[in-house]
Order: sequence, then C-alpha cells, then structure tokens
Amino acid sequence: MAISDWWARGIPLLKGKAEVDTDDIADDAVTTAKIPDANVTQAKVTPNSLDGTVAGSVANVNVIGGSPLLFRITAAGLTGDVDVLMTHKVRVLDVWCVQTGGAGGAGDTITVKNGATAITDAIDMNIADNTIVRAATIDDGQHEINAGADLTVTGASAVTCEVYVLAVRVA
Repeated sequence: MAISDWWARGIPLLKGKAEVDTDDIADDAVTTAKIPDANVTQAKVTPNSLDGTVAGSVANVNVIGGSPLLFRITAAGLTGDVDVLMTHKVRVLDVWCVQTGGAGGAGDTITVKNGATAITDAIDMNIADNTIVRAATIDDGQHEINAGADLTVTGASAVTCEVYVLAVRVA
C-alpha cells in the first residue's frame, strides 16, 4: 500500500508518535547494509562482551594479520586433566604459567596437550610463588587442535598455577 493510501484511510503512519519503535518495524527490516559505518561506534558494543567468537583464521603470509586468542586455565592443586573444548581449529603459539599459592614442590609440572598428546614439554613448576615460566618446546606436529577436540592441561603432583595458552585460529 502506498503512503498516500494510508493517509487517505486515516491510518497514521507512526501511530501518533514522533519516533518509531520496534513494534513499528517489520522483522529483519533493518539490515547491516542499511546501517552506516559511522553509526557503529564503540558505545554500541556491550562492555566486556568481545571474545574470540568472530576472530578470523590466520592464513600463511596474510597481509592483514589476525587476532590472538588467549586461553586462561586455573590449575588449583591439579593432578590430572582440565579439558577445554575448542569450538574452532586453533594453532598454539606459546604457553606460559604463573606460579600461585606459594612455592611449587618437587614433581610439580604442567603439560599442554592436543587431547592426550603433548604439545609442550613438561613445564617444571617447582619454582617460587609469582614466578613466570614458559614452555621450552612446542611440538609442531601437535600444535593445531581441531574444532571439537580438547586443549588439555595436565598437572602433576597437585600443581597450583595459572596457565596461559596463546593461539590463533587457522583453517
């Protein structure tokens, strides 16, 4: 129906309102293409809401780069595994641990794995409280974890630390 038909029938276009609200707009009437870039500002992003959900894959020799993904896993007296299910394929770039809760003890180690297979060496956590230690090795045959597979952190001897795994998405 044309706008003139609405007026001729006495139907107010905005129902007597100075503004249009969501009840006045058909579902899917506003698309991303209709929103000018200048109107998408930082203020429109909900604080503390950005995560790796829409991070792009980082291709070899890409000219734009990609967003890093940081996985934080708390090992609180860990003897065994903590599994983090990957929603996308990732490549592990670096792993480091921060000793927490006092000094570590003999036999305290952390190993980051692709499922059950080690990506890193056993990181010695028999260190002073607040000390940072990095993985000495990353196995390039295991560093890519498929979507639907687990990034696994294995602790030995009730280790207590924060484990940080830096990764990027890959195709």
